[in-house]
Amino acid sequence: MNLRRSARALYDQVRNDTFDFLAAEPVRPLRRKLLQAIGKPPLLLGIFEESADESYVIAGPAGSTTIKPVPVGAVPQPRESAFAPVRAHIIPHALTSPYVSGVIRGSCLLLPSQLIRDRSRIRTHGGPLFHFEKGHALARQRSSIEIPEGILVGGAGAFNWYHFIVECLPKALLASRLPQGFASLPLLVPMECRTIPSFSDALGLFSESRRIIYLAPDQIAHVGRLVVFDDVSVGPFNLTQGSWPIVDDYSQHDDFMKEYFHEFRSRLLDEAGEREPTKRFYLARPRLRRNYNQDELMDIAGRFGFVPLGLEGLTLAEQARHLSEAEALVGPSGAAWTGLAFCPAGVRGISWLPKEYEQFSSYASLAHLLGHRLHFLTVATERPLRSSADAYEQSYALNTIQFEDALWRVMGDLSAMDAIRRPS
Repeated sequence: MNLRRSARALYDQVRNDTFDFLAAEPVRPLRRKLLQAIGKPPLLLGIFEESADESYVIAGPAGSTTIKPVPVGAVPQPRESAFAPVRAHIIPHALTSPYVSGVIRGSCLLLPSQLIRDRSRIRTHGGPLFHFEKGHALARQRSSIEIPEGILVGGAGAFNWYHFIVECLPKALLASRLPQGFASLPLLVPMECRTIPSFSDALGLFSESRRIIYLAPDQIAHVGRLVVFDDVSVGPFNLTQGSWPIVDDYSQHDDFMKEYFHEFRSRLLDEAGEREPTKRFYLARPRLRRNYNQDELMDIAGRFGFVPLGLEGLTLAEQARHLSEAEALVGPSGAAWTGLAFCPAGVRGISWLPKEYEQFSSYASLAHLLGHRLHFLTVATERPLRSSADAYEQSYALNTIQFEDALWRVMGDLSAMDAIRRPS
């Protein structure tokens, strides 16, 4: 497995260095011909509104509240900023995929404005559509399917539960607010919405009566009339080597995201019949990507009343039902924390991150938006991280003494702790 990862990393490095050389500004005639010959012409960069035939305001300006991870015992420090109006843009003759953040029109790659602004640090996933690195972009291949018109519900990382629920699926709710003339347009969505029941069920909450067109990760659609939306939740999909997340990388349309999560929860749960939240769950996960001392930590958490909960094998309704009864959650940073959307306000949580991620604000900001108290510990990885991609694969061991102390400090004043006596 390590050999395969190393080979893949070497391939990616050679490919990226080759693209960087060929596309470096100014693109010389010989290099341009080489790029054309391999089917990867250089692209100009632009933003959606510059190439749109029409644009519609779907949600007005709002505030954006972000918060970096709160260490155990520290006081949260929210950061307030303004969030621009969210618009729908009508782009003709566009090449697109629901797995990427941009679309191609002619010789121009159109991206969300934050990717243009921070292109020296932030990397995005171009899937089969484009290569984007250090401020230049290359097309990757021609379209594989023709679609007359459609609404894009996707983005970088659409195959991942967190990215799909927090960044992509809100666009299906935005679609319901388009003018009546767009009512017959289908939704263009990632194939996971057909193959993974939880994705399918989540989409079904917001798709209304629209037709659905599922696109595979290797498919590029040429859409005669494409509707794309500004992002309502912003965060880097990945970063250039040696760059690490900072809180300023993150923002969200507070008003719309609160409304979206309210709709998400209420459409899944019968709030009138909800029980008093009394359960404590350890968000367990299968050992597929990186190893850590999960069994040790679950044993310690078990003494505080936590029981393991694996979300991967549950339906969306089952996930929502379990988490709607939670008063506390513990677990490693990861997509399972998207389940905070189903929890009653006021849940207490403990998670952990490597030191390079001390400003990784996705889950901290989500918890704050939804009225929860999520605290973080720092964990040392097996080997130093070289890039943000490494963080998803490096094994680690969380200090058990530090973990138990955090449980006492964060959970110790809950009523259910009365039966437990901390050793002197």
